[in-house]
Amino acid sequence: MSVDPVAFGLVIQRYRLMDGWLGNGLSRPELARACGVSVSTVKRWETGETAISLADAERVARVLGTTVQVMLEQSELVSGAGHE
Repeated sequence: MSVDPVAFGLVIQRYRLMDGWLGNGLSRPELARACGVSVSTVKRWETGETAISLADAERVARVLGTTVQVMLEQSELVSGAGHE
């Protein structure tokens, strides 16, 4: 399966910000720290500038309280929405 890095990045950003709406969200620096990467790496993932590895995607999903599978499904929806 080919993953659109921009769509997956938007899903990371949505999950990170969605948690904020519930009062326990993570800032970009907090997500970076929890995943053991730099803030600029998280930003590059979120903008789709850099494709995320499976290991990093699993780490991000775990920190954000979801699974890679759910995030991939969401990125398919985001990616497909732009092509209609």
